[in-house]
Amino acid sequence: MSMSCPPSESDASARGSSHVENAGAVDAPEEDGGTSTATSDHCMNCRAPLQGAYCYRCGQSSQTQRLRFRELASGLVQGLFELDSKTLRTVWHLLVRPGLMTRDYVEGARVIYLGPLRYYMLIVALTIGISAVFGIHETHVAGAKEGFWDTHFVALQISLVYMLISIPIAVGQWLLHRASRLTLAEHYAFVLYLLAQTVLVGEGVDVFVLITTGAELNAEGPALLGIFTTYVIGAGRTFYREAVWHTVWKTVVSYAGVVLIGVTGIWLYRLIMV
Repeated sequence: MSMSCPPSESDASARGSSHVENAGAVDAPEEDGGTSTATSDHCMNCRAPLQGAYCYRCGQSSQTQRLRFRELASGLVQGLFELDSKTLRTVWHLLVRPGLMTRDYVEGARVIYLGPLRYYMLIVALTIGISAVFGIHETHVAGAKEGFWDTHFVALQISLVYMLISIPIAVGQWLLHRASRLTLAEHYAFVLYLLAQTVLVGEGVDVFVLITTGAELNAEGPALLGIFTTYVIGAGRTFYREAVWHTVWKTVVSYAGVVLIGVTGIWLYRLIMV
């Protein structure tokens, strides 16, 4: 009958040291010329514990390749493809199902669509580019040397003013739809999506009129207001899940509130400046 001797302190220390070294080596890739895969028990991006092939917190793959030029190029192509697919999907769904699309977004479908602020700024940049190509919405100062931004700066300013005007409209919709339990930000996302789509459709109408008649569209402001109102009423019925006449009178009231705020602001400005 043999008796085993208890491990010595030196053996335990050696095993502990080896364990620490191996644990530290888990996060380090093997030295094989930079082609190995870096693996770890934790996500390389957010350090969350891994429970599968992808991180449950941020979605990054648990197999992270060493960075090479091929990865840089593929990342660029993938990023451009995702941007294009998101943009096209957002544009199309806002055209054919604006109420459902905006409702899906505020209820959590965030990955497949562009966010409202990003989408609006993208549409503004696109419309300025289209305006530059077709020579519409340009402002000129007699005798002045003008560059691109000199002739299109007013269009950019108007687009930003539209974005600011949409804030009190969203506030009005929020106050009139308190029963919907939507946040103010969700109402603003709804209004901003429709405003961006209005600008895009309005630009398309401008180009069509210019091509067919050779002249720019007159009364562009009322035309945009009509397109936006149609969008709000048509999409609002689905977004707010209410009868269309409810959406109509609430939209009229929110417009009246914006006009009242604007008139009051102008009156106060003149009163102060006098």
